[in-house]
Amino acid sequence: MTLAEAARTGLFDKPFTFAGRAARSEFWWIFVMTGLMSTVIEAAWPSGPDASPALLWTCFALYALVSMICWSAWARRMHDRGWSAIWIAPANIIGILSALPWAEDALDGVIEAATGPEFGGGFFDPAAAPLMGPGIALGLLGAALLAVLVAVLFLVLMAWPGTAGPNRYGPDPRARAADAEIFA
Repeated sequence: MTLAEAARTGLFDKPFTFAGRAARSEFWWIFVMTGLMSTVIEAAWPSGPDASPALLWTCFALYALVSMICWSAWARRMHDRGWSAIWIAPANIIGILSALPWAEDALDGVIEAATGPEFGGGFFDPAAAPLMGPGIALGLLGAALLAVLVAVLFLVLMAWPGTAGPNRYGPDPRARAADAEIFA
């Protein structure tokens, strides 16, 4: 599958389709495209007390849309391997939970933009920072390492070939591509 075919499939034909199967090339092209889109959205993401709430919500909505497109391709790719897409949930939960400690500045800016500077010292109180002992710091480091490990594991699993022939999630996407080339 070429980049143009993957873009048409992932962005127009099946952007929110979690059923069926996706070939490796379809998944990887969509993964790269949504990664680039996410990077652009994150670069435009407002922060701080002068952040526009309208721009903040627009960026959030676009980020959610791009995430759903990526998750649907991920689900179809897992189906191609013969696995349930429910395994996307634990991977995303681990990633979100491990990112929370580093999202402090973003959360402070969002809350201050939404409520005004009279809200106070932010979401996380800096005065409580000395209370974080080495055990908590090691726990946060462990959560970050777990998130990286899970991400690498899932990316490796997505690189493996899918099950040959039809499975319980549908026909083999590679067979459809081969049939299309034969009968073209």
